[in-house]
Amino acid sequence: MMLTKIHTYFWIAAAIIYISGFIYYGTESVIDINIHDTYYVMSCFNLMTLLTLTLIFIGFGYWIFFKFTIQLYKLLIFIHILISIGSILSFILVQIYFDNINPNPNFPLFNDSSNGSIALLTIVLLFLVGQLIFIINLIISLIRKSINQINRKS
Repeated sequence: MMLTKIHTYFWIAAAIIYISGFIYYGTESVIDINIHDTYYVMSCFNLMTLLTLTLIFIGFGYWIFFKFTIQLYKLLIFIHILISIGSILSFILVQIYFDNINPNPNFPLFNDSSNGSIALLTIVLLFLVGQLIFIINLIISLIRKSINQINRKS
């Protein structure tokens, strides 16, 4: 029952992330990730909008497969949900930690900006791996359905 309408969970998560991102970050906050000598700076509001659109698109993909009654692998669905939602929540928690709990980012002994950048980058890469699992699940399910249709015709 829980896995039959998985698209609604992604759409609800998208709404929650967009609203909480707008309330917590507003439009002025930025995220900067330092990789060696290069800084990547992105507005938190734009990042939350990107994550929201990604979750809406994923929910739409699950909805299409639900409407056409194509069975997806439940284990891969569970892994995808765990990685996607978990990485987004951990991204927000790590960002809150390094914004609020870090004592004084200007004092050199307590500057954990490199650790924060590595943590955020790792979480983003984990999120991308989760989306690869989603794509693999879609492809495997489509191949399985086409093989079943060919077997029925012969």
